[in-house]
Amino acid sequence: MGAVYSKNWGGLSWASGCSDPTTAADRVTCFSDSASFLTVLAPGALITAAGIQEAGTSQATPHVAGAVAVMKSAYPNYAGAKVISSLRTGPQILDPKSRVSTPRLDLTRFLPRPAFPNDFNGDGNTDLLWQYTDGRAAMWLMNGTAVLSSAEFGPYPGWNVLSGEGDFNGDGKRDLVWMNSNGAVSIWLMNGTMMLSKATFGPYAGWTLASASSDFNGDGKSDLLWKNTNGAVAIWLMDGTTVLSTAMYGRTRAGRF
Repeated sequence: MGAVYSKNWGGLSWASGCSDPTTAADRVTCFSDSASFLTVLAPGALITAAGIQEAGTSQATPHVAGAVAVMKSAYPNYAGAKVISSLRTGPQILDPKSRVSTPRLDLTRFLPRPAFPNDFNGDGNTDLLWQYTDGRAAMWLMNGTAVLSSAEFGPYPGWNVLSGEGDFNGDGKRDLVWMNSNGAVSIWLMNGTMMLSKATFGPYAGWTLASASSDFNGDGKSDLLWKNTNGAVAIWLMDGTTVLSTAMYGRTRAGRF
C-alpha cells in the first residue's frame, strides 16, 4: 500500500525525517512504500476523518478497504485475484524516488455506471434516436428540448437500428444494435455520435436476437439473448464486442422463456 497527496498542500516535512518541497494531487508522498510488487496507491495525505487530520499509509489503507467493500457489494462473486486486478485499473503514478509506477485507486474504473435509456453521451439526459423508412438512423444528443448535436447513419441495405438497447462496455453510454433482415446482429460501441468500434454476429440458422438490454452476470455490461425457432434460447455474456461465454437452454415451448 502506497500513499499519494490528495491535493497541493504546499511544502511538507514529516516526523519520519523526509520532506516534500512541493505537493500535488497524485504525487507520491516521500513516506510512501514503493516497490515493483506494490499493489496500489491511494490518498494518504492529508486526510481528515472525525475532525482529525492525519497522514500516512494508514490513511491510504481505509480508502482501499472501503473500495473493496463497495466492489463486493456491486460484484458479490468477485474473488481475490479479480478484486486485486480491479483495484489496479486506475491511472499509473510514477514515484520519482524509486522510478516505479503503481496504479492509483479509482473506483470509477471498475464500478458500473448507470446508463439512462438512450443516453448516448453519458450526461444523464435521454437522447433521441430516429429511424427513417429508407433504413437511415439519426441520433440527436439532447439537453432538455435543445438539440446539442446530431448525426445520421446509413442507409445500410437490409439493416435497421434498434433503440439504444444496451451498454456493452460499461462506460455509461448507450450503444447501438443493428439487426439485418437475414438475422445478423451488429453492435456499435458509441461515444456520443461517434462509433468507437463494431462487430457483427451471424446470421445463425433459426436464431434471432430476442434482447440486447439484459445483464446476466451483473458486471454492468449488456449481454445478448437469442431465441431459436424451435423454442430454445441462448445467452451470450459480453464484454464490449467480445463474447466471454455462451449457454443454450431448451428446447422450451415455442415463444416461452
